[in-house]
Amino acid sequence: MGDPVEQYRASLEEEIKRWRGFWNALRKDHREAFESLMDMGRSYAMEGNNAPKSPTFQPMVLSILIAQRKQIKQLDEELKALKPPQEEKKPPAETPKPAAVYYKKKKPGGEQARLW
Repeated sequence: MGDPVEQYRASLEEEIKRWRGFWNALRKDHREAFESLMDMGRSYAMEGNNAPKSPTFQPMVLSILIAQRKQIKQLDEELKALKPPQEEKKPPAETPKPAAVYYKKKKPGGEQARLW
């Protein structure tokens, strides 16, 4: 009957072939990106074989997402290594709030007297 991983790989290649019409409709630079994504899907064939029994497309897409996440993390680390460390920004010093001023009731002459 054959190795289960090889069976999954064959199923994966059939799934990729089903997308051939989509590939044909893409521009050349997009075709290269598509091929790169399919290679990412192929790179996790062993793991895809151990996925719950589902259509081949689902583990293929998850494999692509994992590979993309891995690349993003690597690029993020490289970018952090290139950037000089930024000094911590101190929050602006708060201006002291004015003390509360309380007024007595108005005096008959229109003047107000402060309590403090």
